[in-house]
Amino acid sequence: PVDAARQGGTPFGSMISLRLLCVQTISRHFASCVRSLVGVPSELCHKLASLLVQMGRMSVFSISIFSRDTFFIQHLDMSKSPVTDSGLSHLSGIGTLVSLNLFACTNVSDEGVAQLARLTRLKHLDLSRCPKVGDDSISRLTMDTLEELHLCALPRLTEAGVARLGCHTRLQTLALSHCERIDDHAIIALTRRLRLVSDKEQKGGLLSLADLRVNGCRNITDRVLGRDGIVAFPALHVSKGRL
Repeated sequence: PVDAARQGGTPFGSMISLRLLCVQTISRHFASCVRSLVGVPSELCHKLASLLVQMGRMSVFSISIFSRDTFFIQHLDMSKSPVTDSGLSHLSGIGTLVSLNLFACTNVSDEGVAQLARLTRLKHLDLSRCPKVGDDSISRLTMDTLEELHLCALPRLTEAGVARLGCHTRLQTLALSHCERIDDHAIIALTRRLRLVSDKEQKGGLLSLADLRVNGCRNITDRVLGRDGIVAFPALHVSKGRL
């Protein structure tokens, strides 16, 4: 700190750099040197988690440490990481998680997604481009807290999976772009769930859905977007194109 002050810098700035250097060093040797994160500031835990993901070292062991000792992590971006179903079983222990990005996690399957049902505060979930994720995953996402769900480019997602989304009464944004097996029948299944809104005797239904994204879904025709289809729900915004 003294040298930093003499060079026109600040001791505080040097401390921040030193802390970051420590986090980077720990991330490279996490499995061999970390046994507990109790007492570690939340900002450092978040930085450490991000670095482990970026380096492809978010292993079953490291996830178990985070789930056991850190009860304040709310957002976790694991996109394009090598995380597996086994890893997600430990991740489900982070009960305060609000947002989880698993974009392009090619090792994640329906079995791993089933573990996420234990995340009872989860609001935002991205499973896009996970080729092993399909209809069974939707039926296993039983939590009723989801507000934004991204299921883009899932080759195994069909009408059967879309029809099971009715339990997510708080869902506001649903992205199904570039799902090659999503067709008119899937959209019709969605409209049936939307119709439950006006039926007070029915339980469930997509009560809050306001944004539906079906860009690049070539099997969806204008027929279901007409007067008797999605257009019948003026509060719902639909994105359809080549994006």
